[in-house]
Amino acid sequence: MTDINQGGRTAGGGKPFAHRLSREALRQFKDASAEAKLRWLEEAAAFIDRFVSEEKRERWRRFVEKNEKRRS
Repeated sequence: MTDINQGGRTAGGGKPFAHRLSREALRQFKDASAEAKLRWLEEAAAFIDRFVSEEKRERWRRFVEKNEKRRS
């Protein structure tokens, strides 16, 4: 499962980042052990902590809260 993140695309110069997974990569993740999935989640959280600004994380939080209110 080490190659699950292959295939992502970046736009240089600080532009937005988009990442797409192939169906095969999704199948690999679905079939991965719970330990492997948790490791992936920890790596994703570390990436966000390192590279996403606090301002952007706050916008994400507000977006999630807004959408949670709509569902209630």
